[in-house]
Amino acid sequence: EYGLKLAERREYKLKVPDVGNILHAIMRQFGEDLKAENLKWADVGNVEIEERVTKILDDITPQINNKILLSTKTLENQRDRIKKVAVASLQRLTELDRRSHFHPEIFEATFSELSKAHLVYDIGGVDMELLGQIDRIDFSDDGNYFLIIDYKTGKAYLNLWEIYLGVNLQLLTYLMVTNNLPKVAERLPAAMLYYFLKYPTKRGDSLKEAQDNVDKELTMAGYLLDDEKVLQDIDETLESLPVKLNKDGTINGTFKKNVQSAELFQRMMKYAEY
Repeated sequence: EYGLKLAERREYKLKVPDVGNILHAIMRQFGEDLKAENLKWADVGNVEIEERVTKILDDITPQINNKILLSTKTLENQRDRIKKVAVASLQRLTELDRRSHFHPEIFEATFSELSKAHLVYDIGGVDMELLGQIDRIDFSDDGNYFLIIDYKTGKAYLNLWEIYLGVNLQLLTYLMVTNNLPKVAERLPAAMLYYFLKYPTKRGDSLKEAQDNVDKELTMAGYLLDDEKVLQDIDETLESLPVKLNKDGTINGTFKKNVQSAELFQRMMKYAEY
């Protein structure tokens, strides 16, 4: 790769990572377009979402691997499925925006774009540059908190043991970088979450069971701040979050593993940097 500059032959086919990249591009463009037009996600209805996704997909399709999505009927159907996933995902996100006090502020920004400087660490006398791209950063209306969201087309989860071993540091690294941004200032981390870009496949024997299964499949994964008010600021209904409250407002014990104290958030970020 670095000496002879060899690379695998580029095949004329659509691969799984390509689908993820297309969905990420749609999500980014949708967010940037609304921000440029000074519109809130909550202001956009389902019909307009589909119109916007159609336009974005029409714009980017010719740029994807020599117009491959237009080359056969099979790939045109794949393009339609991508559109279906994007529309469904954005409809859920706009619905969340209507019941949230957190709103998107930054979309798919690289570390260097965010910090306006290279993140370089001295590792054993060798300078190592930290590279990455954060899908989405949301700020709370009160100016006190921020959260990060990473879009996933497959499965994803967090647990402290893998963080401790250093084998699952992606979201935590994003949180650490965001926490040090001048634009974030004094805001505190409220959550680091995976949001799943997929069309639900779960079914059920009744309408309620089917809906419950879909909700479970699409529930975000990750860690949230152990604070009932902050949780409800993220989602008033908690429907999209991996947490539930008891009748007295306390966090249900089954979901305790998904919430962490403010102190542990800070310790995890320092640990990731170390």
